Amino acid sequence: MKNPSGVALTDDKAIANAFSDYFVSVTVPSNKRVPDFPIHNIPQLNSIDIDEQDVLNAIKKLKCNLSAGPDGLPPVLFRRTKMALSSP
Repeated sequence: MKNPSGVALTDDKAIANAFSDYFVSVTVPSNKRVPDFPIHNIPQLNSIDIDEQDVLNAIKKLKCNLSAGPDGLPPVLFRRTKMALSSP
């Protein structure tokens, strides 16, 4: 990363400021208008039916060799406990 003079930037703050200066220089001022968006009638999902076989099928598709997801639980845990998890 270099500044406009061609000097290499190594400091994190200087790099961040260089990016900020660049983006400020290429923006245009706001016209203060908010675009009109059409109103759509979107149907609501009031219920969903899931049975034991749906849960078992979803668990079967999990790849056990992957790491844990955002919940911190590894896919292999779901595979090993699928019968207990699939019942309501």
